[in-house]
Amino acid sequence: MVYVLDTNIVLLLMGRPAFNAHFVQTYAPEQHDIVISAVSEGELRSLALQRGWGTPKQAQLNAILQQLIIYPVGATGDQCLCRD
Repeated sequence: MVYVLDTNIVLLLMGRPAFNAHFVQTYAPEQHDIVISAVSEGELRSLALQRGWGTPKQAQLNAILQQLIIYPVGATGDQCLCRD
């Protein structure tokens, strides 16, 4: 199964341990592909700069992003998440 997350969900994963636990229990990310768009990645990195996130929070963001598939903007053909 493939789950596509928006920026706000990643922010919730970072800031709310109860939400994070519920997400892991419900969606079992170790068993499924979890995807965000490259646009969402850019929004998250922009928020980190705008809000002056310190090193620990930026490290948390990077750790989460490393676990996700970053889907490129305008992906077509072999990059498509669609399945027959």
